[in-house]
Amino acid sequence: MKRAFALTMMVAITTVFLLLLGTGTVGAQGARQDPGRGGASDQPPAPSAWAVQAQQAEVMISEAQKTIQRCNEQIAQAEAMKKRAQEGRARAQALGGTKDDQPEYPWLSMEKAADMMIADARQTIERCELQIKTGKALKVEAENELKKLGQ
Repeated sequence: MKRAFALTMMVAITTVFLLLLGTGTVGAQGARQDPGRGGASDQPPAPSAWAVQAQQAEVMISEAQKTIQRCNEQIAQAEAMKKRAQEGRARAQALGGTKDDQPEYPWLSMEKAADMMIADARQTIERCELQIKTGKALKVEAENELKKLGQ
């Protein structure tokens, strides 16, 4: 479920980014072609699109960093849960008996769940690191284009 939530958030952020980038470009083109204005607008369309891209890249990086922080917290909680499960299993085994006469303990499933949580969080962190890398590249590209345009 957390994987689905993280994927949904990444899709939502990307969608907003693309919509805002597209809206800025369309709005600027519409202003430039408006016959009521009597010509080109005072500002060319590209700088506003590049500024929006830089701003959205910052948001993308910030959200990914927040998600990484939450994932690290989740990993710490899962490791604590795994430790408790291992301690519970050790206590159950210390009580004696053979494996055949011992009932199934929830400790085994807790340990497996903790392992899955840790793996999911690490995969999310990897995706967020890729998102940060992409965001930084978009931001650098936008800043370079703005510098070329003198903005």
